[in-house]
Amino acid sequence: WRAQIDTLKLLALLDQRPGPWTLQLTQPLSLTARTAPSLLVETSAGQATVAGPQPGQATLRWQPVRYAQTAQGAMQLRTQGELQGLPTAWADAFMADGEQALQRLGLGGNLILDGQWDVDAGETLRARASLRRVDGDLRVLAGELPPTTVVQSSGQGTAEGAPKAAASAPGTPAGVRQAEVQIDAEGDAVRARVRWDSERAGRVQAEGSTRLARADGGWLWPADAPLAATARAQLPDVGVWSALAPPGWRVKGTLQADVALSGTRTAPRWSGTLGADQMAVRSLLDGVDLRDGRLRATLQGDRLEITEFRVNGGQGSR
Repeated sequence: WRAQIDTLKLLALLDQRPGPWTLQLTQPLSLTARTAPSLLVETSAGQATVAGPQPGQATLRWQPVRYAQTAQGAMQLRTQGELQGLPTAWADAFMADGEQALQRLGLGGNLILDGQWDVDAGETLRARASLRRVDGDLRVLAGELPPTTVVQSSGQGTAEGAPKAAASAPGTPAGVRQAEVQIDAEGDAVRARVRWDSERAGRVQAEGSTRLARADGGWLWPADAPLAATARAQLPDVGVWSALAPPGWRVKGTLQADVALSGTRTAPRWSGTLGADQMAVRSLLDGVDLRDGRLRATLQGDRLEITEFRVNGGQGSR
C-alpha cells in the first residue's frame, strides 16, 4: 500500500509529567509498504519540528528511510538525518521523586545540542552518530563563585527609568567550550569518543572500542566482547561539583585522572592513576574541616591502591 501525509500534528502527554510534547510535519511525507514476499517499508525524505513543555524547538530532518525484514527474521535498515536545536532543559520535564532531572544531577542551564546519524545495518554494519554542543551553557548548582546582580537602566533620568536589579540564575556557569559524543561502527567494530572542555568544570577526553556479533538477524553485544578504552580528566576546581556531594558537604581541590579499560564486557579490568591536590572537605553540621589534602592512587584490575594520602585538620574538626 501507499500513503501520502500532507499535514500531521501529534500531541503527547506523559503520565503525571509536564506536557504536551508536539511533533509537526513541515513538509509532505510519503510511505510505501509491502508484506510479501518479505516486509519492506520505505518513506520519503522529511522534516518535522518538535516542541516540549520547556522553552525551545528542535528541528528533525531525515533522508529516505528503508526497512526490510526477511521471513527468517533478518533485518536491514537504512536511515540518515540530523537533529538541530535540542535544548537540554527539556530533561527537566522528566521528574524523579518530585525533582527535575537536571537538578537531580546538580545541573541547570540552557545548553543547545545538534545531532546527526547515518546508519546502514544489514549483513554488515556501518553507522555513525554524534551529539555536540552548539550554543548555551550549563550551570553547576554549587561552587564558590559569589552570586552576581545584573543592573539594567533606561530612560531620561525620570523615576520610570530608575535602574532595576535582577539576580542572575543560581549556580556556577561551567563555561562550556566543547561537549561532544560520537559513535562509529564498521563491520563488527564499534568505537566511541567523548570530548568535554569547559572553563570551570574541567576537561575530559575519552575513547573506547568494542565488538558486536551478528545473531538472529540482528546485532548484539556479546558477554565476551573485548573492551579497550582510555580516559583523561582534569578538574581544576572540584568545588564546582559540590552539588554532587551529600547535603551540607563542600569539597574543593583539583583532580587528575589517567585511566585505561581492558578485558571483556563481563570482566572489565581498570588500570591507571588518580591524583588530587589542595583537597578540602567541610561539613559544619558533622564537624568536619579537612584542608591541604593530597592523594595519589593507582587502579589495578578491580582494586584501587592508595599510594599517598595526607590531609590537615582545620579548626573545629572532630
